[in-house]
Amino acid sequence: MFHKIKKYIISTSIDFPKTIIIISFLLSSIIISGMKHIVQDDDMVRLLPDDIPSIITFSDITDEFGNYEFMYIGIGHEKVNALNSDLLSIVWDISKQLEALSQSEEVISIATVSKMYFEPSDSSIVVDDLMPEKDLTKKQLHTITNYLNDNPSLKEKIVSKNEDYLNIVIRPNDNDEYAELANSVHKIADQYKSYNLNGDIKTLEYSFGGQSYVTGSVPALAADEAKILVLYGILLMCFVLIVNLKNIPSVLLIISVILLSLGSMMGFMGWVYHFTSSESYYFTLNHISMPIILLTIANSDGVHVISRFFKELRRFKNSRLALDETMNHLFLPISLTSITTSLAFLSLIFSPLIGMNGYGITLAFGIFWAWILSLTMLPALISLIKWNPNSKAVMQPSLIEKSMIKFGSLVTKNPKKILYTALSFVFISIIGLTLIKVEVNYIKFFREGSIIRDSAIFLDEHMTGNINLLINVKAKKEGAFKEPKNLEAIEELQNYLNNMDVVTSTISINDIVKQLHKTIMDGDEKYYSIPKRRRFVYHRIYFTHWDY
Repeated sequence: MFHKIKKYIISTSIDFPKTIIIISFLLSSIIISGMKHIVQDDDMVRLLPDDIPSIITFSDITDEFGNYEFMYIGIGHEKVNALNSDLLSIVWDISKQLEALSQSEEVISIATVSKMYFEPSDSSIVVDDLMPEKDLTKKQLHTITNYLNDNPSLKEKIVSKNEDYLNIVIRPNDNDEYAELANSVHKIADQYKSYNLNGDIKTLEYSFGGQSYVTGSVPALAADEAKILVLYGILLMCFVLIVNLKNIPSVLLIISVILLSLGSMMGFMGWVYHFTSSESYYFTLNHISMPIILLTIANSDGVHVISRFFKELRRFKNSRLALDETMNHLFLPISLTSITTSLAFLSLIFSPLIGMNGYGITLAFGIFWAWILSLTMLPALISLIKWNPNSKAVMQPSLIEKSMIKFGSLVTKNPKKILYTALSFVFISIIGLTLIKVEVNYIKFFREGSIIRDSAIFLDEHMTGNINLLINVKAKKEGAFKEPKNLEAIEELQNYLNNMDVVTSTISINDIVKQLHKTIMDGDEKYYSIPKRRRFVYHRIYFTHWDY
């Protein structure tokens, strides 16, 4: 049965080359057209299983409190005090424009935060804008500066440690529009490239970061990176093939199979998503490797066919006989390698990571399609070319072929040495498995000097950080957090976290309670603490009259 199928495919490809080429091209074009349905996304949370504890907790937090994948903007100029009226005016404008965006749920900056003070006349806490208007007087600026200095917990969230940059925090809507938000943020920032500080023009320096920013920016970067890698890969491959095969037409034949295979693989991914809407088929940072893997595999199939064809052409001096002999010899090896490799990647459907399921299936299809084209379209293309059996490319074995012949001879003459050497490498490799380091910091995925990595480092060093860790503290009974002892337990956790080198700052309900306590006590710093009595917490904090 197998031999009949093999004979039919080979004879049809050689005897009806134009028909095979047209069919291959049309089918590939239909599949490639699915590329328009590709969706780019890099939400790390979506790639993880829904049933793991961290994802369940994250979902609970977002369901109850909203989206906490913040976007950060650091703005200012190094060694220039950011608390000046000119820069504050720009931050005001930027903040108001950000608030107007449909993708923005909340904007936190010096232009949007509130200040609190106690009004003794009616025992009320007055909440007012910290920055009352865009254009500040010297008195207003002085008041703002003093309030921030008196409230360091607030200051550290909106002003850098050296006071030369201001922080704008955006809490996006939970609508998966991170890419649109990131683009809008850049467009708004581009409107303000410098400012006049007492007659001195200062160029504004920006840093952008946060999980939502990376999620919104990475897809475009991933697509661009994939295009560059494929381009460089093909150019490098062309160079190697030309040097070895010494024949331009044969190189073009191999490249044509590669390009159709790559396009079909990506089109397949788009079509599957179009019909299933499965998040497994989002194009993410992980998928950059797919084109490179397929490029290598598809190239090896083509090189095998061309190299063997040239070898047989030297022997038979007849293109038809050479091609028929080539395909009969290579049909089974190419089929087995392609099928086993496809099955290996298909095993990723058992991965608990959602994104890896689609990754494996898509890559398996790409290998499958490269196999089909290598056995049908490639011999059909070869049969249409008039080959000169006496040409230099045909008569002289390629550099790779010569190297493989020498290597094969070395192996057969020294079997024990080769075996022991191979086993040594295997043993060393096994030891190396213990040295593998798992890296989960997505910032390190980007090369040094990239805007995402540099901005993240800046925000970590000068601001409150670039990555959020959410901790959901649940009580067994209602009203538990009106008890001072429970708030003190949270305080202990905060203090523990704040003493960790990787933590820049923390925030919890305690920050609000302590600020209220201090405000009620006429701003006395010693009262920036958790009240000792439940009655005080319950009656003075939770039922204080707020004037907005």
